[in-house]
Formats: sequence, structure tokens, C-alpha cells
Amino acid sequence: RQSPDFDWDVFNAVGSGQLFFVTVILNIALSILDERKLRKAGWDTNKIRGMVWLVPVYLFKRAKFLEQNLSYFIVWLVAFGLVFFNIV
Repeated sequence: RQSPDFDWDVFNAVGSGQLFFVTVILNIALSILDERKLRKAGWDTNKIRGMVWLVPVYLFKRAKFLEQNLSYFIVWLVAFGLVFFNIV
């Protein structure tokens, strides 16, 4: 049983994708914060700085730049695909 103050309008908005922009903003904000953190750690991020607004490209270039595996990039693509095709 739901609590009396449960807001069905918010639940329906999230379920219908009306708040998709929140996800986009969070993705971009986290990319910007990550780039700044790398810069503060001493990395020259000039090559990847311009890509923070396009998250999958940023994640791919970041992995190549830092010589890491592509796991974050792949997980992002899978999650996006699941959401985009309404599988979840």
C-alpha cells in the first residue's frame, strides 16, 4: 500500500520520460566535474575538454586518453539503449 503523500504525478512523469532532461543535465554535469578533477590532478585535459557535453564521446576519449578500458563507455551505451528502447 502506498503512503498517502505519494505523488502519482511525479511517478507518472518519470515513467513517461517527461523528466529525461534531468538525466541529460546530470550526465553533462558529471562529465564537467570529472574533467575538472582530472585537470586538478595534473592531467592536460585540453584534448577531451570540448567533449564533455557529448557524454559517450567524452567517455570514449577519456578512456583512450588515460589508457583505460572502455567499461564506462560500454555501460553508458547499454544503459542508454535499455532506456531508449524501453526495455527497463
